[in-house]
Amino acid sequence: MARKKKPRRNRGKRGKRSTGPRPDPKVRFFARRGVPEAQIQLGLIYALGEDGVKKNAFKAAKWYRRAAEQGMPEAEFLFGLMCLDGNGVPRDAAEAVKWMRAAAEHGHVDAQLNLAEAYREGEGVEQDFDEAAKWYRAAAEGGDADAPLALGMMYADCLADMDDDPDAEEWLRVAADAGYESAGYLLGELGVIGYPGIDDDE
Repeated sequence: MARKKKPRRNRGKRGKRSTGPRPDPKVRFFARRGVPEAQIQLGLIYALGEDGVKKNAFKAAKWYRRAAEQGMPEAEFLFGLMCLDGNGVPRDAAEAVKWMRAAAEHGHVDAQLNLAEAYREGEGVEQDFDEAAKWYRAAAEGGDADAPLALGMMYADCLADMDDDPDAEEWLRVAADAGYESAGYLLGELGVIGYPGIDDDE
């Protein structure tokens, strides 16, 4: 009995399977040889689908992690986000906090903000408002636009100790000026002119 022939696969040049556009060979070359800048670039290519390359979250996470393991703050942050979202890797809030902390300690402002929120919400870590305030403060000092308001609101709600923060009044002002009433009343109680609570008639 004659054997049935297997259907032939559509192949590109030189008999290789056609896979579509691939990342820049130079980037792949250096990434495979452990250069962290190339590894994170390769991760971004797969994450964003750059240069016509098909998006692949699994490969993006793989290369982010390799760069993160070499201490690149941006890679630590990006891999932490993937762990938090379950994108390309299983969702793991504790693992996300681990990488966010590494990036935050390296001065990555976005990671500092995310770590603050993790402590505030108790996601992947035990809830700790003072630790949340610490990282909000670091992010605020690093220029993040959202951290001052979040920190001011925490102080206004007495969720964190502001006694050791010389800029506490500044963060409260941000919250008060954004319409957060309890921040304004606390400023008034502290004797800051222009906020309710300073005059008994108000």
